[in-house]
Parts: sequence; C-alpha cells; structure tokens
Amino acid sequence: MITKRPEPRSLAEFRATPGASFSGFGGPAKDELRSALVAEQRHLCCYRMNRIRTDETTRIEHWAPRKHAELQLDYKNLLSACSGGTALRPSEQHCDVRKAEQSIGLDPRAPSPHASQMRYDDDGTIDIEDAGLRADVHQRLNLNHRTLKANRKGSLASFVAALRRDQGKNREWPRAALEKARRQLEDPHAAELRPYVEVLLYWIRRRIGPA
Repeated sequence: MITKRPEPRSLAEFRATPGASFSGFGGPAKDELRSALVAEQRHLCCYRMNRIRTDETTRIEHWAPRKHAELQLDYKNLLSACSGGTALRPSEQHCDVRKAEQSIGLDPRAPSPHASQMRYDDDGTIDIEDAGLRADVHQRLNLNHRTLKANRKGSLASFVAALRRDQGKNREWPRAALEKARRQLEDPHAAELRPYVEVLLYWIRRRIGPA
C-alpha cells in the first residue's frame, strides 16, 4: 500500500495559478513531482509492483481519471506507474496505459479497504473475490497478462530458492527465518522495496499468518 506524503511545493504553487491544468504542468516542477511520487512508492509501480526509476519512462498516473478536472492537480490523486507497454497493441498494455480514462475501484493507496482480500498465487496470478475489483485486475489494468504473471512467478521462485539455500538440508520453514524475511521485506526505512514485494509477503503470510 502507498502512504501519501506531503506534496511538492512546486505543485501547490502551480495549482494556485489561474486556469491551471495538468496539461500545462511541465519542466522542472513536473520532474520534481515524478521524483516525489517514485520516492513515496519506494520505486515500485503503483499497480504492477515492478521496479520504476525517475525518468521519462515512469508515468504520472491519475487514480481518478483526468476527466475529473478538480482532481487533475490533487496530489492525493497522483501516483507513479511503469511504462505500461505504451508502444504495444492494446491487448498487451497494462497498468495506467490500459486503464486510460476508465474509473477503477482498486485503490493502492493506504488505508486500502480491500488490501487483505488480494490473493497472489504461486503461478503469478493476482485475484480478488469482489467481482468489480476482479474486473479492475483482469480487464481494466490487465495485471494478469502473461508477461506480468511470469515476472511475479519468477520473482517468487527466486525468493523461495534463496530461502532454501539459507536453510541447507532443513526442508521445513522455521518460523524465525520467515519472520526475519518478512521484516526485511517490510523495512520501513528502506528507500526501495523489493519488486513484487506483496507477492512475497503473501507467500510468507500463508505459512505463518499475519504479523
């Protein structure tokens, strides 16, 4: 989940100018906004959870679409997303590129009323019980595109393999080792979170329960 921080001053100053809209927002102020959003999300895409950096491939996402003019420059409505397969055909796009001007209920911002409902399967699938939110996951954001599923599956496999190496011949999962791994993944002081961190944390919770 994404905990929103105070907005950059340059955004507030621009918003206060008469007739301000996001289409007119650019230059160093936009770069500052992008940097603030990426840092706030600890370098993970708001939807896909892959690694993002502060460059032009990282998109500024409006959770409530830009057609809601009063929210175009509202920092609480702004997120940072990956490139979303911008150059690909629509069926291959994902995240905010796929979402475009659609409204969604799936909200990555804290406190999230549905975060505990999310399920991350070992094959890389993301799912949720609520039918409307499931449509967000599968259709509006296309988060179960084969490439995204493969990335999540590979990240989890690498994580589990590393834990296995640490355990040596012990085929069980000692609770202390899993709790240590969870603390490392959730480190509140880390500037960057591990890609697909929620997938890894879900795998741990299935074995030792919630924190």
